[in-house]
Amino acid sequence: MIPSPSPSTVRLVAGVACLALAAPVLVGCFPTTRQPAPVPEELAWTIEQSTPTDVTTQLDAAGAVSAVIPVSGGTLTATGADGTSYTLTIPADALRVATEVTLTPVASTTGLPFGETASYGVDIGPDGTELDAFATIQIVPATPIPGDQQVLYQYRGSGDDLAFALPTPDATGISISTDHFSGYGTAATAPNVVQEEYRLGGDAARAIMSELAHRIQTHTQPRADGSRPPIDPDDLQPFLDLFRDYVLEPRIAHATDSCAAGVLAARTYGEFQRHLALLGMSPQPDGRLPGLVTTMAKTCIDQEYSYCRDEHLTYRILPLYVAMIRAVAVAGDVDPSVDEELRAKVVDCLSFRLDFTSEAVVEGDSGWASAVEASVDLTFDLDGIDAKTGSWKPQFREASTELVNTSVSAEQAGWSGCTATATPSDGEFFFYGMELLASGYDAMAVESGPQRVGRLDDVRLRFGTTVAGGDWQVTCPDYPFQPPAISGIWYVTFLGAHADDLIADQSQGGIEFTGWEPGAPGNATIATREWTATGDRVHETGTLTLVHTPR
Repeated sequence: MIPSPSPSTVRLVAGVACLALAAPVLVGCFPTTRQPAPVPEELAWTIEQSTPTDVTTQLDAAGAVSAVIPVSGGTLTATGADGTSYTLTIPADALRVATEVTLTPVASTTGLPFGETASYGVDIGPDGTELDAFATIQIVPATPIPGDQQVLYQYRGSGDDLAFALPTPDATGISISTDHFSGYGTAATAPNVVQEEYRLGGDAARAIMSELAHRIQTHTQPRADGSRPPIDPDDLQPFLDLFRDYVLEPRIAHATDSCAAGVLAARTYGEFQRHLALLGMSPQPDGRLPGLVTTMAKTCIDQEYSYCRDEHLTYRILPLYVAMIRAVAVAGDVDPSVDEELRAKVVDCLSFRLDFTSEAVVEGDSGWASAVEASVDLTFDLDGIDAKTGSWKPQFREASTELVNTSVSAEQAGWSGCTATATPSDGEFFFYGMELLASGYDAMAVESGPQRVGRLDDVRLRFGTTVAGGDWQVTCPDYPFQPPAISGIWYVTFLGAHADDLIADQSQGGIEFTGWEPGAPGNATIATREWTATGDRVHETGTLTLVHTPR
């Protein structure tokens, strides 16, 4: 079993998890006996599908700033060309992994349904990144906006599906709370004059939360000092009831349908609980989270294993597994056999064979030619520990195999009466470690599309060998002193040809190769590394081939 993740490592958001206990348990675990709350007539529109309102944005790329924010959190500030500042504050354990975050001021926004008004916006990327805790966006416009004329908004992508944004309770100034990255801004229009035709949000989930944010903006307009009055929980309860009964519960009821359905249900559960806490209302845990998370984890890993086995998508399953075990750890009360089941799928997926061939030739007098080959099976170690930090580090197990000298020959020494001979000699090939360098995918993107597939960009492989490839000997009967023998003529040539590839940290040893050519999508040949090293009289060519062999 892997070590239990630390609280900061496992803080999940009941929003990333989802796989189940045994099916009979699930059937009784997910349903609720609660009857849906009546829909207030004035809010009936929120649970009906409507056409989203889109806007058009033009970004101020020159004002963009980026920084890698660790899991422990951080702050990033960008300033627009007009002098407006935007500060993003991410608390500890909101990000699941260290992430390069980018703030880009918005130069202009057109299509806002608030009339002709000034607006100040910022784009936060990577777009769509889910957070496990609320971050805040502080906006300080170059031209101050009176407290009773501040409308806070958000949108997806580059301007899709406009909605009202959630003010940060107890904050001074213009501050928005968010649990995901997208676009945010403020417009100089009194929120209490936004009329019925400005209903925002395309689906029920977004429409209800948008109208909830609008109600908070309207009823907690900033005071003269910029602070907001307290929120009245009774005023917000109808929105929370609608969200729970017409969004959360239906999603939970379908959580076992697929990985995507389970992820959506778990994320929605987390979103609901986070909003309750942010608004100063008691969260409403109901004991269903462990079953919901377990269902998600098993369903998603099973599905990802199928992609790995059938489509050879080998680089997605480990980050997905890490997300799942964090979710399971936070949910608590989960059968330990769940992790064992997930681990088995990951290890069965991450199985490879590495083939190595090389031929080294030294031309002319006193030359030689020697070829070697090796093939080694690679397995994944989910119990791996980083030797430097002592922390958990999943990695491929070190392995070794025979390095076979397939051919060897020697040219004559070139000295009168002397001869050269070469005797075959085998050695050992050592595999030290490997990383699959991929991009363009999201491990939690369980639907079809580019983010589910992504791409393999390169491979980082560390390997080494013993002295091998034949022993070369010159014999000169008429000379009193014989030239010394050279052992491992292939090894000597190969090492000289790849001096620049030697790993600088000798505690690791060996040679590191990058610059691989990824195989065609869906092909078991994951990547190939071919090379030709040529020097004065010396030629060395070789190939490394990484083949996926799922169990």
